[in-house]
Amino acid sequence: MSEGFELREWNEYVRLLVGLLALINPLTILPIFLGLVQGRASQEKRHISMVAAVTVLVTLLSFTYLGGALLGLFAITIESFRIAGGILLLLTALEMMRAKSAARAGGEDTEVNVTSIGIVPLGIPLLAGPGAIVTTIVDATALHSIAHKIAVSLVVVLVALIVYVALRLSAKADKFLSPTAMTVFNRVMGIIIASIAIEFILTGLAAKFPILTQTAPL
Repeated sequence: MSEGFELREWNEYVRLLVGLLALINPLTILPIFLGLVQGRASQEKRHISMVAAVTVLVTLLSFTYLGGALLGLFAITIESFRIAGGILLLLTALEMMRAKSAARAGGEDTEVNVTSIGIVPLGIPLLAGPGAIVTTIVDATALHSIAHKIAVSLVVVLVALIVYVALRLSAKADKFLSPTAMTVFNRVMGIIIASIAIEFILTGLAAKFPILTQTAPL
C-alpha cells in the first residue's frame, strides 16, 4: 500500500471513537446544557445544540489537520489552553448565578447571543476540551497519510453527530420542570460549573508550575 493511502488497523479508529466519546462525554454536561438553555424557545435550543456540535466538529477537524503546528504557531501549550478554558467557564458560571428569571423579554437575546452559548462554553471547553484536542492530535499524527487523516475526520464527524443528538434529546427535559425549579437548577449548575472551572485552572497551573503541588518536608 502506498504511503498516501496507509491506514491503521480498524480497531484503532474504534478506540479513537470510544476515547473521544469518553472524554467529551455529552451526557455529563446535559445538566449544564439545561441550565444554559433555561426558558428558551425550542428553535433556540435546536440552534444552540447545532452550534455546539458544529463547534466540536470544526475544532477537532482543525486539530486533525493542523495539530501541533497550530499550537506551536501561537506558542500555546495544552496547560495554557486548560487555564484559559477554566477562566471562560468561570465567567459563564458567574453569569448563570446572577442571571434573571427564566422568562426573557422577546428581544432580549440576539442571534449572536444564542450562537455564542453554543460556542463558549458548550462547544469549547466543555465538549471539545484539552483532553479531546490532545487525543485528536496524537491519533491524527500517528500516520502522515491522507487516508488516515480522512479516517480520523470521519470519526470526528460521528462524534459531533452523537453530541448533537444527545443535546437535542435533553433539550426537551425542561418542559417537565416549573420556572421556579429551573431557576434553582440554574443557580446550582452555576456553582457546579464554577467548581469545574476552578479544577481546570488548578490543573493547568499545576502542570505549568509543578512546584505548586510539592508538599513541604515535615
